[in-house]
Amino acid sequence: MKNLFNIALTLFAAIALGTSCGVNEEITPVSQNFGTLIETPAGSKAPYYVLFDDGKSAYVTNTNQWNPTFGPNVSELRYLFSYEITNEQAIGYDYEITILSAKECMPTQYYLPNFTDLNIDPTIYDAGASVEACYISNANDYMTLLVMYNVDQFNMTSAPKLTLVQNTPENSPYKDLYEDDNYFYLELYHDDAAYFGNTQYSTNLSCKVTTPGGLKQLMSSYSGVKVISINHNTMQPTVKKFNFTTEEQQ
Repeated sequence: MKNLFNIALTLFAAIALGTSCGVNEEITPVSQNFGTLIETPAGSKAPYYVLFDDGKSAYVTNTNQWNPTFGPNVSELRYLFSYEITNEQAIGYDYEITILSAKECMPTQYYLPNFTDLNIDPTIYDAGASVEACYISNANDYMTLLVMYNVDQFNMTSAPKLTLVQNTPENSPYKDLYEDDNYFYLELYHDDAAYFGNTQYSTNLSCKVTTPGGLKQLMSSYSGVKVISINHNTMQPTVKKFNFTTEEQQ
């Protein structure tokens, strides 16, 4: 059986970055993968390094040319990286890379909140947002969703106002969509008041799972994830199911 989450990763890369084939590919292969940019303590050799979702770590050679900003109390940033692996070996890392480009996972949620903790008003967060794929990172407990939504074609640079939450049927406006089926249910809410339009767009939404035991415990306890949201085409509540595989649960 094919691994749905590996398929999802391929879909993410194709939509977010396009194909990487080019005239230089045979000379210097270009790789594309999700990873977490992790800030290092002051005085370190480099200001950050990359921990890819397969658990491999990478020293970045061009930190002087690519210098993202870590916000207050933020030490991790999520990206879909396009990079080259060098022939050098950095001590303490699996390999050394040069970053060519990076598409930020926006917005990045650093925890998975409960619906009741955020005071979300479903009459405001009522815009469409369709979950097309889900990718799991055991290495650093991130869940990444590929989300499609509509936007004003003249305001496509606005960061989408998306919120992913845990909920229970009794508190949910979608309680009729919950089943007793051993799936971990999430709800995705979208407020598009600032950029409402009819042009389809996509983004990657990453969320760190901070529940006890992290993703490993979550995957050993459930068959998969179900995400409830309003479909951006039909504007009707829908449920997207993503199964955990036996390999991922080990």
